[in-house]
Amino acid sequence: MDFGQAQARVLKLLDDAPALREGIRTSIREYVRDGEAGLGFATLCEFLYEDALPISRAYYERLTAAAAEFDDLGSMERLNELIRE
Repeated sequence: MDFGQAQARVLKLLDDAPALREGIRTSIREYVRDGEAGLGFATLCEFLYEDALPISRAYYERLTAAAAEFDDLGSMERLNELIRE
């Protein structure tokens, strides 16, 4: 995945993320803008879990695909507990 694709993927996941606090959204956007899409992705996953935000199976699968692209499967740890059908 090239840099532009990585940025777009994280921003799309962020746009579709459930109820993240605005300050967290801003931080993730700043990471992506500054060339740190991987850090933005890891932060997104961290706060989804920390805030126990429910996610759909489809969103979880998108996160999993992104984690594989970023070679960051560790960020996915326990996010499956948030899946709500």
